[in-house]
Amino acid sequence: DPLRLKLLSRLTSPEELTVQKTVLRTVVGRNLRHESVHAKVQGGDSFKVGLPSDAAEVSVQAFIDGSRRTVRREENTLVVLLPSDRETHVVDLQVWITRETPASFSNIKPLLRLPFGVGRVYWQIIAPSDGHVLWASPTLGRSMSWRFDRWKLYRQPSHDDRRLLQLVDATSVATPPGNRYLYIGSDLRSFEVVIVSRVVLWILIGSCVLLAAVVLTNFPSSRHPVTAVALAVMFGGLLAIAPDAAVLAGQFGIIALVLVVVMIAVRVLISPAKSGRVFSSTAGSYTHLTLPT
Repeated sequence: DPLRLKLLSRLTSPEELTVQKTVLRTVVGRNLRHESVHAKVQGGDSFKVGLPSDAAEVSVQAFIDGSRRTVRREENTLVVLLPSDRETHVVDLQVWITRETPASFSNIKPLLRLPFGVGRVYWQIIAPSDGHVLWASPTLGRSMSWRFDRWKLYRQPSHDDRRLLQLVDATSVATPPGNRYLYIGSDLRSFEVVIVSRVVLWILIGSCVLLAAVVLTNFPSSRHPVTAVALAVMFGGLLAIAPDAAVLAGQFGIIALVLVVVMIAVRVLISPAKSGRVFSSTAGSYTHLTLPT
């Protein structure tokens, strides 16, 4: 038998908080994390944001429509009282939390928990100048485009700092320099990125390239078309799973390959191979036989 459904329109109570747009900003520091929330809200009597359970030292500032407001902390929750006029207001919440972040490899998640029912959230990450996002959660939408600058590719967000805050009618605030990334999502529990320092990337990729050069030079059996196909398949899989990591690996790999080519050229100039080939084979030897006449 068919199922009969009766749908009713959802009515929003004047006492219920409605978050129309939200911009969440995360500034990653070595010893301090700066989290800011810019939200356009309507209704409700308070705006509540959750804190991590291990947040001991916290500094908070709150503004509503540009006016300074008092923030009340209830255990692990920050409460900002809203005007009772039921109009649309812009909430600006600035939070500084003491948090150690490793310089080489760090897993970054938002430290603030937004109210339930938040729709689209723009998450901006400001990483240190020597840090790059190597992986982002698949549930996050990337609001960035690749740009080519001379010999390298870089990611440019679709909105700069000023235009991003204009989405919620908020005023621009000063932000520190660094690499900027912009993501879009709705489920804050899945917001997650991995930031790796440039030194670690160079060591890993340079070591892999040097290892491949040594193997290809000293083991003639590795110089086979199957090896090239296997490397191409591995790089294609990395490009599908983590495109950010694939592009960064490609850039550092090209630089490492240039250094390897220079090394081989210097080797040839100093001690040229007898056969005139860079990759000389010593696996087989030829025996000259003299046949009797």
